[in-house]
Amino acid sequence: MIEFKNVSLSYNSKLVLKKINLTINDGEFCVLIGASGCGKTTLLKLINKLNKVSSGKVLIDGEDINKLSLRKLPGKIGYVVQEAGLFPHLSVAENIALSLELAEYPKNESPNLSRFYIPRFGFILSPAVMVRGFFMPAK
Repeated sequence: MIEFKNVSLSYNSKLVLKKINLTINDGEFCVLIGASGCGKTTLLKLINKLNKVSSGKVLIDGEDINKLSLRKLPGKIGYVVQEAGLFPHLSVAENIALSLELAEYPKNESPNLSRFYIPRFGFILSPAVMVRGFFMPAK
């Protein structure tokens, strides 16, 4: 579960996020939609500590992210960012598999997790997809 509790963020004394309260339960699919510049990416950057919360708390499974090391954080959370955060020379499945690898998921679980998540984002797998060295036949 990811929780934002009364989270605010300021840049150079300019308030950019004000008292955000949001809970995303385990297994829940969440999409942030809004106009350019409204704070979607800024909010996501708080989860992986690319931005530091000015006030309030961000919790992952009840644990304050400020108490988690940057090394352990990727193992607790994963999300898909806009194009700039993806590797354009890799397929969707390969981008997901790489994230799972960095989060230290066992390699034998990677193809199954990729197969689960890809359709949730609206992609359809071709009859067979190669995922980071694993052959993943379609259903």
